[in-house]
Amino acid sequence: MILISFNLNGESLSKSVKLPLSTRELLINIFYSSDRNLIEKMNKNFFLVLLDSKPAYSFLVPAFMLNGRS
Repeated sequence: MILISFNLNGESLSKSVKLPLSTRELLINIFYSSDRNLIEKMNKNFFLVLLDSKPAYSFLVPAFMLNGRS
């Protein structure tokens, strides 16, 4: 399960999402990649926390959050 959270006009919004193991592993690989500059350049109002055996934290914006779907 992951928790997606973002700050919109000073209001914090969060949503828990269940993902298949393969998708979680892919996200973990992206977040732990050596290219931290890519992640740091993203909009700092958005972040993703993986609540797994391998917790990760990132400012990478999930695509479905960008287009307004949740």
